Amino acid sequence: MKYADASLTNYISDLSAKKSAPGGGSAAALAGAIGAALNGMVINFTIDKIKDRSLSGEFVAVKALQSDILKDLSGLIDKDCAVFNGLMAKLSRGKDAQPEYRKAAMTPINICEGTLASAKITFFLAVNGNKYLITDVSSAAHILEGAFSAAVENVLVNLRYITDRKYVLRMNKRLSSMKAAMKRIIPQIMEEVLKRQA
Repeated sequence: MKYADASLTNYISDLSAKKSAPGGGSAAALAGAIGAALNGMVINFTIDKIKDRSLSGEFVAVKALQSDILKDLSGLIDKDCAVFNGLMAKLSRGKDAQPEYRKAAMTPINICEGTLASAKITFFLAVNGNKYLITDVSSAAHILEGAFSAAVENVLVNLRYITDRKYVLRMNKRLSSMKAAMKRIIPQIMEEVLKRQA
């Protein structure tokens, strides 16, 4: 069964149960998808009311991009479960699990990428979105920030078990760049939100 095709009640029930998966990584993907979906709502309420032709074109592009990101994040809800189960299966057989640890680190990296990309869209919406939905914009920002932070933790825990130090260094560098970008953009979003609320 794919969680993406199941009810939210079913997912939450499994998440709270005594099961190895879904866990924190999958939950981070779900949270990221929720943040991305909030962006989508703001886009859809705004796009048909824009009179500026150039801005309207930007919104069409942003809508398509956010739709693709939402699809990716939604897919990562199940992918994280599958990757984790594959890792546990390999470890239970006493086999070399280095490839599985790499997959287990890469999945939350992808969540980080999706949530950061969505946060950049949130900033665009903080400036240009329907002002009556500005609270939804700020909510999306907070949710995406939390999802990003949760995904970071899941990257780091798997990197600890990877023996290829050059690979770990590359992944840490990639992660650090994204962390710095997220740290910059969230206050920028909140600054724009406050301007729109004034």
